[in-house]
Order: sequence, then C-alpha cells, then structure tokens
Amino acid sequence: MNNSRIYISASSLITFLALILAILFIFQVKDVLLLLFASFVIASALFPSVDWMSKKIPRGIVVVFIYLAGIIILLTLLFPFVSVIVSQSQEFIKKFPGYWTQITQIIYDFEIFAESRGFMPDYSEVISNISKFGQDILEKSIGFTMNIFAGIAGAFTLAVIVLFMLLDKDVLKKGYLGMFPPRYRDQARHITGTISKKVGGYVRGQLMLMIAVGILTAMGLK
Repeated sequence: MNNSRIYISASSLITFLALILAILFIFQVKDVLLLLFASFVIASALFPSVDWMSKKIPRGIVVVFIYLAGIIILLTLLFPFVSVIVSQSQEFIKKFPGYWTQITQIIYDFEIFAESRGFMPDYSEVISNISKFGQDILEKSIGFTMNIFAGIAGAFTLAVIVLFMLLDKDVLKKGYLGMFPPRYRDQARHITGTISKKVGGYVRGQLMLMIAVGILTAMGLK
C-alpha cells in the first residue's frame, strides 16, 4: 500500500490566501470599480476631441465647453419627459378629489345594497389589505426616492471623475505607468492606448448610431 503525502508550501498557502482576500476586496468595492470603468469608457470617447481642440485652446476651457454642451444636450433630451411627468402629476392632483368622491360613492352604494339584502360586509379584512397595500406603496416610494438620489449622486461622481481624467490625462497616465516595472512600461502604454482607442471608438460609433436612428425615427413620425 502506497502512502502518498501532499505537501503544501508556505508560499503556496500565502498566495492562495492573498487571492481569496483579493477576491473579497474586489467584491466589496465592485461598485467603485464599475464607476471607475464607466468613467474610463466615457473619458476614452472624449479624449480625441479634447486632445485635438486643446492644441489651439487651453485644455481647461475645452473641457468646460464640452461639459456645458453635454449638460445642454442632456437637459434638451430630458425636458420633454420631465414636462410630461409634471403635467400628469398636476392633472392627477387636480382630479384626485373627484376620484375620491367616486370611490366613496361606490362604497356607500355597496353598503346600501348590502343592507337591502340583509347582510353587512366584514370590513376588517378589507381594512387590513388596504393598510398592507398602503405600507407597500410607502416602502416602494421610499426605496424609489432613495434610488433616485443614489443615481444622482452616482452621476455626479461619474462626471467629477471624468472631469479629472480629461484635465489630468498626462498626470494620471504617468502615475498609472509608474506602477509597472520599467521594462514593462512600454508594453503597458501600448496595451492601454489600444484599449482606450477601441473603447472610445466603439462608444462614439454607438452614439452616432443612436443619433442617426433618432433623427430618422423623428423624420418618419412626422
């Protein structure tokens, strides 16, 4: 009978534990990593325009101009949706008393009908269901409101990160390459530049496609 023994070196055990800790750390900060990746994608799409315009205009002015243009475009796109939501909310608030009157009238007519038939409905279960329904609506409303504020905070953070990436591109690039050994920096620079160009080109292509589809759709609906 052969007795086989498995030897695990200390370095292998330390490497395994470090890998587990790295996975746990990445899982804990996954939202931050996704935010940084989204910022890199947006910045990669804007780098060519900013680099080209900054040859004749200071880079800070170029970035501010692009941000103002983006805000104007975003507000232009969101204004119709916001106006519709506001108008519908105002109309609902205006007509709510009439809706409530109709509901109370239906309940009153039902009570009269029930009394004429010689029985009275049990409202305890109805009241319980209404209370539960109201509690669910309140919880969902709070959750929806928190999600809205979280989305606004995330969008603001994304915009700030992209701003720093556009303004301090060379500084960030130098610091990033400084993390690699000298013999690997040229390769890291090439790989990172290729990824940035590919990702930025894809984002710009998708944006142009969306604009073209939107224009054609608007022309077709007229």
